[in-house]
Amino acid sequence: MPAWFSARYPAIFFLLAVLISCSTVVFAATAPPNDTCTGAEVIPSAGPFPYLSGVAADVSGATTVGDPPSPACISGSISRSVWYQFTPSATKLYTISTGSDTATTVVDTVMAIYTSASNCGGPFALVACNDDSGGLAAAISKTLNAGTTYYLVVWISGSVAPSAGKTAVQLRVSQPVVPANDTCAGAEIIPGNGPFPYLTSVADTTLATTAGDPPAPSCNTNFSRSVWYRFTPNASAVYELSTCADTATTIYDTLMAVYTSPSGCSGPYTFVVCNDNACGTRAVITATLSAGVTYYIVIWEAGNDPYTPGETSVQMRVSGYFPPAIVTTAATSITSTGAVLNAVVNPNHVLTSGWFEWGTTTNFGNITPVQSLGNGSSNFQMGASIAGIQSAKTYYFRGMATNNLGISQGTNRTFTRSITLPQFTLAAHLTNGAFHSQFSGNAGQSYLIQGSTNLVNWPVLGNATELGGGLFQFDESNPTNLLRFYRVFSP
Repeated sequence: MPAWFSARYPAIFFLLAVLISCSTVVFAATAPPNDTCTGAEVIPSAGPFPYLSGVAADVSGATTVGDPPSPACISGSISRSVWYQFTPSATKLYTISTGSDTATTVVDTVMAIYTSASNCGGPFALVACNDDSGGLAAAISKTLNAGTTYYLVVWISGSVAPSAGKTAVQLRVSQPVVPANDTCAGAEIIPGNGPFPYLTSVADTTLATTAGDPPAPSCNTNFSRSVWYRFTPNASAVYELSTCADTATTIYDTLMAVYTSPSGCSGPYTFVVCNDNACGTRAVITATLSAGVTYYIVIWEAGNDPYTPGETSVQMRVSGYFPPAIVTTAATSITSTGAVLNAVVNPNHVLTSGWFEWGTTTNFGNITPVQSLGNGSSNFQMGASIAGIQSAKTYYFRGMATNNLGISQGTNRTFTRSITLPQFTLAAHLTNGAFHSQFSGNAGQSYLIQGSTNLVNWPVLGNATELGGGLFQFDESNPTNLLRFYRVFSP
């Protein structure tokens, strides 16, 4: 490069040098704090259980420095480990998992449990290991002894770095007990009136039994480890009972059945309906259940194999499908020629349509165009404009809604376009020159504020705001506006 170039263009030369040097920079991933035994995350001795460790968000920079030899449960390679330390306060069965009930995103994990005579100095004695429990996520169920310090190591299976977004590891440590709803007597009660959808508590079925269960349902006679629920619906409707992906269920294959009983948990149980595989291998039941009838719902793990560590959770989602709910609300924007009719509608999960009936008597005689209201489960506002009304006449109206489960009607309401003059209750110029006023009028009616300096020209300043109960307010916020006269006009 000639000397004159760098002398005449030193800034350009410097920029080129910076760009060239930056292009060669490579940033390495940082190892997580618990990359080695000495930084092992400590799991509290007494929980509370289930206990979730911190999330090692990116283990792509983890190493295997100081790791024990590759555990015997795998034949392939492993890499990038994170460490945990656990000294249980009680001798119990514990399940340690990196499964779907954790924030782990690494696709394939390997786990091993060790003890050591010299802490992190080793040597490490293998207690248990697991490569793929159920899916590709590692999990171990093992009775651990009180007062013994265990070292838990989680690796990535294989030597290839994890892909972006698949780099997190979290550990879940649980202490399984017989679930409270293992038998009919402890059945979890589902509220008869929801709210729906309703999610039950999460039951760990590791130690669940089949004690006192009804005879095998017709849809599958091969099952184990049940939990019970009791449901007495307030309303006759279609209900969906689900253990699908919209729940915290981790059992791979569930079986569900519904029963009634004339003597409660004493039986005998009358079979109503069952399902084995409706969403993949998990159970879903959709059935019409009657108001006031007590139903007993039993969920099993399908098959009689031993439980799979990390895949023992059951949760049920109860959804109710009802005719739409509708509440007629006050009419608004009332003028000399029209009004807006209003209602609040909840489609209750079923595709719903709605409209208004209106007229000068309770026979109505007029309807607004039908609106599609969707199939959501939240309340939302339905409104419709009507025209052709007369002042000083009372009009009746109500909201209507329908879906394939029934038709619902809101209560009757009335409105009138009043010709009574509104009465100012407050009118004042504020210290900044703004005009502040309040007046009484007809609830729901539209009122405009006009202003003038000469009593001849009356431009519209804006709409009054209804405060409720027929009280309205208007503020002219421009302090440079020196209008001296104001009046209310109802269009």
